[in-house]
Amino acid sequence: MVRQWLVLHELTDPQGTPFLLYVGPDTAGRMREVGINARGDIVHAMPARPKYLPRTKYSPR
Repeated sequence: MVRQWLVLHELTDPQGTPFLLYVGPDTAGRMREVGINARGDIVHAMPARPKYLPRTKYSPR
């Protein structure tokens, strides 16, 4: 999924450690978010939440 990301967010966890949050489709086309720390470990993975989805000029936000 990370190879097909659409949006990349730079975030920090509650302890202040930075990580990258990639958002993009999985192999079935469902949007997912995957967090990766500086060592390259996956620290977060789940269906993408609306606040992290790509914004378009048609988005209601």
